[in-house]
Amino acid sequence: MKIRVKLSNSLRYKNVEVGLVFSLLGVILFAIVQLSNSKAALAFTSGDFRSITSGSWNSTSTWQEFNGTAWVAATSTPVNTDGKVTIQTGHTVAITSALNADQIVVARGATLVLNKGISLSIKKSSVTDLHVYGTFRNSGILKITPGVKIIYESGGLYERKVN
Repeated sequence: MKIRVKLSNSLRYKNVEVGLVFSLLGVILFAIVQLSNSKAALAFTSGDFRSITSGSWNSTSTWQEFNGTAWVAATSTPVNTDGKVTIQTGHTVAITSALNADQIVVARGATLVLNKGISLSIKKSSVTDLHVYGTFRNSGILKITPGVKIIYESGGLYERKVN
């Protein structure tokens, strides 16, 4: 089947295959879905944490928590039963005592440090459990639960330091 399409820069009509029109509509729909998914990935949910300064993971003053409408001062430190934990650009956060965590995002220009002799157990969640755009510096004991998803983006670094 053919349809006639009026070209915007002339008065001529051109026959266009319907398959081509549907293909174009499919590409547009795909782009819309992809854009809507990327915006959803940026959304925060209640229980997410983000760093507000460099410091110890184990100090509430290092963190803010999203309460569902706004970022507020954290009343606890993030653990694997909480939401996404983001170490923001320019911050260095050190794990100074044993920790179970997941959904950790180390932003580009940020650093996560696992101190010597300290254990970090990365637990499996339904999303990426460790996503490194910046640097993860490990001098401690890293335990990874089976099925954990770890992603290092271009420029993401893993540094193993044994002292």
